[in-house]
Amino acid sequence: YFTYTNENPIAFNPFYVEDGVFDIEKKESIKTLILTLWKRDDEAPKRSEEVALSNAVSAYIERITGDRSVTPCFNTFYEFVRDDYRRQL
Repeated sequence: YFTYTNENPIAFNPFYVEDGVFDIEKKESIKTLILTLWKRDDEAPKRSEEVALSNAVSAYIERITGDRSVTPCFNTFYEFVRDDYRRQL
């Protein structure tokens, strides 16, 4: 089990990998995590949403592996989707 307090909350960063390698399994895990946080239990994601999210995750990973000044985390993923990836759609 995990213990936490307001001063020491649970934290994790699925976009951080020590070796910088994002294989297919890692990308799918990130996509599944985001879908789990996004959708309700009784709301299945549409295929188009899964594809769009997979593409966004892949594009973001290209960004963070190509530009080391971007800190890999949920906040920069959100900013990337909101600002950069959105223009690609």
